[in-house]
Amino acid sequence: SFGNSFCVYVMRRQVFPTMPSPTVVIFSGRMFVAIFYAFTMYRYFYLVALAVDPISRLIEKNSSFSSNKRGVNKSVVVDVMRSTGGKFFFT
Repeated sequence: SFGNSFCVYVMRRQVFPTMPSPTVVIFSGRMFVAIFYAFTMYRYFYLVALAVDPISRLIEKNSSFSSNKRGVNKSVVVDVMRSTGGKFFFT
């Protein structure tokens, strides 16, 4: 369980070859609107998905973390998402 946090995966469409790699954004719920609008100002196309439930289930199935999950959420999510080649932002 991620408590009150959201894990949002923001993938930029590769319209131009010079565009940055896909981006993973993890932040609290109340920051979502401000950050999302700030990103959309760059005229990129994004695919945004709330991934709280799938990621938490994936962590429970594929890891030995049975306690103190609040302390390992960010590091585990980074390990899970790193295979996408994304960049990571934490707030």
